[in-house]
Amino acid sequence: MDVFLRGVRGSIATFTPGASHYGGNTACLEARTETGSRIFFDAGTGLREAWLNPPDSGETHIFLTHGHADHIVGLWFFKPLHLPRWTVHLYLPEWLEHLPDSFYRCGFFPVPFEEFQSRVILHLVRAGDSLSVQEAAVEVFAVNHLGGGLGYRLKADNRVLVYTGDHEILSSEASKDEAAGFLRGADLAVVDAQYNLTDHKPGFGHSTWEDWLEAAAWGWPGRLVLAHHDPDRSDRELKALDKSLEKLKNGRGLDIMVGREGMRLALGGGGAP
Repeated sequence: MDVFLRGVRGSIATFTPGASHYGGNTACLEARTETGSRIFFDAGTGLREAWLNPPDSGETHIFLTHGHADHIVGLWFFKPLHLPRWTVHLYLPEWLEHLPDSFYRCGFFPVPFEEFQSRVILHLVRAGDSLSVQEAAVEVFAVNHLGGGLGYRLKADNRVLVYTGDHEILSSEASKDEAAGFLRGADLAVVDAQYNLTDHKPGFGHSTWEDWLEAAAWGWPGRLVLAHHDPDRSDRELKALDKSLEKLKNGRGLDIMVGREGMRLALGGGGAP
């Protein structure tokens, strides 16, 4: 399985010279399995550029964590949705059942979702669900975010990917244990680390990178990728963080890094190039 970071910015897309290295597109992650399946998690602005030139026909799957704009706005620009010989499976948290229709009714997009050319199959999901997705399996878990949110655990090619979406680790031991539990058994985890301890805004639904460092510190052998970067976080700041994490990695045996748009993370297998 190969994992591609298509958008790693949080809250709002940020296209400035000072944020060009780590990227300005909002939340989107793609997983490609050895048999060629392409599975997407979240549909921020990064989804549009994830597949600009798809083949004439096919099938793909998109999982949404919640309905905030930075996680859904790219959906309507996803090329396979506009091709008649495509099937797109869209997995929505159960409280977002009316999201596709309401986007048009509220005037956010000029074309009704029902008029898109592809065959769209909607799936309503909730925490605790276990789903079969072609040759892969997806488990759904609840996260701590304003208005509710879901995270996903993808099992494919004998590897495990965890994607938390937006999640705030609270100061309680129970919340810290929960975060450590998200990581357990994962080969790769892509997590929400919008803040650091200096600028953290408690109650805004996002974690600090230090919180995740603590969650991963108890002998977890996987790779931790920090994402959902604050829109004000500059390349210079993120590069400084990456450098400091490299020192921690060498000293403590942790595999932790700052996520960068376009990054490819190979988990022991093929996937299409």
